Amino acid sequence: AIICGAAVKAHQLSTECMAEYKSVLNKGQVPPRATLKTVFSIDFIYEGVKYNVTAMQSSSSDWTLYLNGGRTRVSLRPLSDGGLLVGLAGKSHPVYWREEVGMMRLMIDSKTCLIEQENDPTQIRSPSPGKLVRFLVESGDHVKSGQAIAEIEVMKMYLPLAAAEDGIVSFVKSPGVTLAAGDIIGILSLDDPSRVQHAKPFAGQLDDYGL
Repeated sequence: AIICGAAVKAHQLSTECMAEYKSVLNKGQVPPRATLKTVFSIDFIYEGVKYNVTAMQSSSSDWTLYLNGGRTRVSLRPLSDGGLLVGLAGKSHPVYWREEVGMMRLMIDSKTCLIEQENDPTQIRSPSPGKLVRFLVESGDHVKSGQAIAEIEVMKMYLPLAAAEDGIVSFVKSPGVTLAAGDIIGILSLDDPSRVQHAKPFAGQLDDYGL
């Protein structure tokens, strides 16, 4: 899960760089040299442990992943149905993914796992696309953990948004605006920032499975 998660994220970042490079060319301009990157820093959390992986592309399909001084090599080949075929240790693993708010859902060999981003309870985000209907409290009010503070409309259903911790809320959006998944609606100034738990960094190394 860790290796495939890092591989998918590296593939996404590389694809975005190539698309930007082609977009600049299509406009008749000279792309900056930094547009085409071959080294990417990738952070994510898996099962409560944080991983900081450096991915280096050595050819159109071959990548080397580094973590805490250890390394392993993978090959990546896009599939026609939108997936990615990850070559590792003499085997091929079909991988599919779906982006969600704060996480990526991976399907590896038909098994599902979640690759998460660091959760920031000070940011109140929309969990899905929708419309901000109304606020249930005012900016500057003190709210309790679990208290509903706003309502959004999703597919003609009203969903409440709750505060993750105790604190003072400040809204940055206005009622009636259209929201995308992950849009920040407000900021929460926590009463006790020490209550926020951070994932512990991974201290081990990657085994060099090879291609």
